Amino acid sequence: MSGCAAQARRCSTSRSTAKASIRWAKTSTPPQCRPAHARHRLNAPTRARSARRGRMGQRGKPARAGLCAAPCGPSRMSGERHLKYRPDIDGLRAVAVLAVVFYHAGLTPFSGGFVGVDVFFVISGFLITSILRDEIARGRFRLANFYDRRVRRLFPALFVVLAASSIAAWAMLLPEDMRNFGQSLVAANLFVSNLLFWKEAGYFDTAAELKPLLHTWSLAVEEQYYLLFPLLIVGGARAFRAALGAVLAAIGAASLALAAWQVSHAPDAAFFLLPARFWELLTGAALAFLPGPATGRRGVTEAIATCGLGLIALPIFAYSDLTPFPGLAAILPCLGAALLIYAGADGRSRVHGVLRWAPAVFFGRISYSLYLWHWPVLVFAKYYAVRPLTAVETGSAICLSVALAALSWRFVEQPFRGRRSAFGRRTVLAGAALATTLAVAFGLAADRSEGLPGRLPADVLALTSEAPHIHARRDCHFASEKASVSDFCLRGAGGQAPRFLLLGDSHADMHGPGLFAAAAALGLTGVQFTDYGYVPAPGYARAGDQGRYAGNHAMLDELLAAYPEIDLVIYALFWNQALGYPVAAGPDGTTHPLPDALRNLLKKYPHKRFVFLEDVPNSAVLGPNGLARAAYLNPAPAVVPRAEYEAQLDRHRPLLAALARAPNAVAISVAPQLCDAGGCSGRDGDVLLYRDTDHLSEKGSLRLKGVFGDLLREYLVAPRGRS
Repeated sequence: MSGCAAQARRCSTSRSTAKASIRWAKTSTPPQCRPAHARHRLNAPTRARSARRGRMGQRGKPARAGLCAAPCGPSRMSGERHLKYRPDIDGLRAVAVLAVVFYHAGLTPFSGGFVGVDVFFVISGFLITSILRDEIARGRFRLANFYDRRVRRLFPALFVVLAASSIAAWAMLLPEDMRNFGQSLVAANLFVSNLLFWKEAGYFDTAAELKPLLHTWSLAVEEQYYLLFPLLIVGGARAFRAALGAVLAAIGAASLALAAWQVSHAPDAAFFLLPARFWELLTGAALAFLPGPATGRRGVTEAIATCGLGLIALPIFAYSDLTPFPGLAAILPCLGAALLIYAGADGRSRVHGVLRWAPAVFFGRISYSLYLWHWPVLVFAKYYAVRPLTAVETGSAICLSVALAALSWRFVEQPFRGRRSAFGRRTVLAGAALATTLAVAFGLAADRSEGLPGRLPADVLALTSEAPHIHARRDCHFASEKASVSDFCLRGAGGQAPRFLLLGDSHADMHGPGLFAAAAALGLTGVQFTDYGYVPAPGYARAGDQGRYAGNHAMLDELLAAYPEIDLVIYALFWNQALGYPVAAGPDGTTHPLPDALRNLLKKYPHKRFVFLEDVPNSAVLGPNGLARAAYLNPAPAVVPRAEYEAQLDRHRPLLAALARAPNAVAISVAPQLCDAGGCSGRDGDVLLYRDTDHLSEKGSLRLKGVFGDLLREYLVAPRGRS
């Protein structure tokens, strides 16, 4: 048997009958890839050499069953042919998965490592489409066979990771986190976790550290693609025939246009949902129908491969959490992956030589398992530590993930794959159905029972409540629920017109206890205008929430007109979150980015003094959650390292510094009251300073009373030295 025929057998989903082989031989398949009885007669030495190659595969190595990914005949990427194993694609997988792992581990150079997922999408689109193309061309495509391979490829390792994560969750997670885990476990098993996390939103939020299955969103996107694409190909081939390529191109263009629009109007949908990601998978699919690079032109292949690698490396190191993504920014890594796959059909470039390097191939082979394992390992390690991991701990978590991935690949993935698998289709499907049922049942139990609280001691449960730490005047928040200016709270000394305004979102509301206590001590009265997720600035509109913003802006103008005695505006936001809000056009039809909108606010009220407050530290180790975890798992101080807090400040300090250059604005820090050289503590003895991961508790706010007292004295009690 020739090497090509052996590979054709391994890539096929069922054994070829003699009749099918004869039909195949009559096609345009190159002679060297036809069945033995359909080729020209070979002499005995040639047959012997071909047989050895069929048994041993490439370069004397045992032939591998599994996905094939390159032509075995002439160097073309189109036409009816069979695919062989391409080690360079495993090398490309290694680049993608290591970028994701290093990004999730917080390694600073890999600030854009999340684009590795997009590289995976392109690879997946190419491989799956190549298989579909060949099977359809040979008349052997069966949906049952296709989905059987998908189940064998995805489910075994996924179920093992979900089972291990469930055990760790049972042992470690607090009730609220356990309930969230149960919901994500159900969603991950049904491959709809991208829908769940889209509704919860905030892939880059601190809360991500409390979601062990957050990374399964990308598996859900791929599986949804797998459900749709074969039907699209088969149905489209019948309905459109020669125009199928144009139809797919139109779908891809529409998907990219949607992604470009959503990234500024509905970024969470753009990130998590299939419609805005479909074009990335179609980019890989298109490669399956393109002719390969011309042979004998190594310089061209080298240039294409180098360009492709550069287009992937650039966003890995240059993008960050603040990059609007995916949208048009995803073109670079997707195009880079496509160029590398395309040029790899020739395979003679130095870049592909690196990708075929044995360590790169190893990480590529375990990439699926490594992707599955690394995030739960990091999340549970951070959860147990109740603090950011040290460099040694992070390195250990990565090494553990690699070890688990290697074991998973060898003893979980491999036994289910290939024609020699001992597990028949019925066994695999029955096992998958049973595992899914058990996982969904456990997830529903965790959700319906409010996180299985009976697992934990009563004293730990008592620590988890936020209610005792929320200030009593929450009725003064939620400006959008107030019908008139008279509904807004006058706080402080009372009995007089307000002299100052507390303005912003919930990070302004949390300062209420300390600020108004200081005002009462000085005999001053202020008014509060705050609302959840609200950025007070003329013309600014958060995409998807334009109506509420327009109403709040109008009400703010009325309030300031009703209280002309207001001289001082104390302005606070969850700045790092606000900087990531998608911006829509305001009532005037113009889009005002946040910096421009805030400058417009200063210009609109030139005779009022604006004081912009830097944000307080935020971390998953703070608040009742961190306190309960420390009591239950690992006694540790709830401290945010000073360097981590400075990194948080660095994201919004440039904006505040630019605003402070206006004659009627200043920016101040509250850090001296919350931090020292060793870090920023979430507790003062037995006093909890935070009510959750980023909001001060009532007592935490009162700790800033002195800061606000000095501020009010400077601008309202003492004569103003500036205008």
